[in-house]
Amino acid sequence: MTSTNPPAATALHTTDHDLADHVRTKLGPLLHTLDLPRIHVMAEGFNVLLHGEVGTESDAVAIENAVLDMSGVIGVESHLHIGLLPSDVRPSQGKPGRSPMMTALIHATDDLGIDSMSARSAALRAALTVLFEQIPHSERRHVIAHLPTDVVTFVNPRRNIGEPRLHWHRPLMLDAAVSLRGGISLDTAILLVPKVIKVIRTFIPDEDADVQATLSQNLREYWSQQGPGA
Repeated sequence: MTSTNPPAATALHTTDHDLADHVRTKLGPLLHTLDLPRIHVMAEGFNVLLHGEVGTESDAVAIENAVLDMSGVIGVESHLHIGLLPSDVRPSQGKPGRSPMMTALIHATDDLGIDSMSARSAALRAALTVLFEQIPHSERRHVIAHLPTDVVTFVNPRRNIGEPRLHWHRPLMLDAAVSLRGGISLDTAILLVPKVIKVIRTFIPDEDADVQATLSQNLREYWSQQGPGA
């Protein structure tokens, strides 16, 4: 979807982060009216990516058109899924529950000596982000579209000009990056990373082969060793 907004409108938002924040703010009243859980918003060069669950096709169209009409937006890539069932918890009924995948990720931090939930969240953000940075941008976006919204918010790969991805060729380098970014010891990162890979492989098995095909040989072998499970 492309917008008819004049090019000058893009000057209102100097960074992708600014534009994403603008869209989230403007979407708030509409989501409240539709009684929908929060939609995850990302921005890339004045194009907005939407992820989340909605109740009906008309909900998705209303959200997409609203974003497309916002200042600074020149295109919308929608990964909104029509899958919110009448039995699902809506905001008017209380706080949405944690997704099964996020629950599994949090359990992956059990017995690692990470006491507070904020520290667990930081470690998980680091592990998920570093792992997803190993996947090329085009495939990464496809995989992210299959994640539940609360997990998507934990994935924030860095984007470097002239460098499509920050990739590590050996597992120990990967663990060291997680340790540094997550504020945890290297020993803890070495235990956490395979647990997170196992959760990813368990919950999005249809994407597993495509993900492995993008990894370096050493990381592909390491990834495949972390068998998925129920």
